[in-house]
Amino acid sequence: MQGLTFRTDQDFEEICCYLMRDWVARNMRYDVQFRRYGTLLHKSLLFQR
Repeated sequence: MQGLTFRTDQDFEEICCYLMRDWVARNMRYDVQFRRYGTLLHKSLLFQR
């Protein structure tokens, strides 16, 4: 993965979510989903409280 570059911060966050989901699935045997911090869904959930 040396020399890996991303066009935007969002691209980096997306790949991190994918890699973390894969790592948890392989090592812990759980199917979880990670979301990017600051997405519209996350912001809307914060304002509902």
